[in-house]
Amino acid sequence: MSKPAYKGVVKGGTVVFDRPAELPEGAEVLVTELEAKTGSPQTVLAVVDAPPHVRPEDVDKLMRLIKKGSVGSDTKIP
Repeated sequence: MSKPAYKGVVKGGTVVFDRPAELPEGAEVLVTELEAKTGSPQTVLAVVDAPPHVRPEDVDKLMRLIKKGSVGSDTKIP
């Protein structure tokens, strides 16, 4: 069984997880900084997980507009 991974951000020198970590008190952990290169899988996943969250119906509308070829810089998608 694999060990769970926890994601978080550093605030004031302390790692703050985005959900409660189910770790025993005193557990030794390894924290590594994620590389945030434009277009990298880590960056894409971070953007997908970050607010504002996209509603499925907005994705559907965007996909329809892309298929029609009618997406421009002035296209409004709520």
